[in-house]
Amino acid sequence: MAISTTAVPVLLIVLLGDIPITWSFSAFTVLLYYGVTNLSALAVDRGRWTAWVGLCSCVLLSFFVPLSVWVIGAVLIALGLIWKTQRRD
Repeated sequence: MAISTTAVPVLLIVLLGDIPITWSFSAFTVLLYYGVTNLSALAVDRGRWTAWVGLCSCVLLSFFVPLSVWVIGAVLIALGLIWKTQRRD
């Protein structure tokens, strides 16, 4: 199920966009993933300087991702969170 759910948006991005847009979405997801990872490390130990450097790097690098990618990514994340909260297992 997870593969199918992920494959559809990726397929749409590749078919509707171009290589730079697809590359930007990849950068968006990687920066988001590592940002969350660094925040998790800081929740365990706030004195961990490597987590601070990693988080600051993710934030600074995020300025190079086009705004349109951030907007679409935020909408997709919001839809995923809404779907997760509405779904009952």
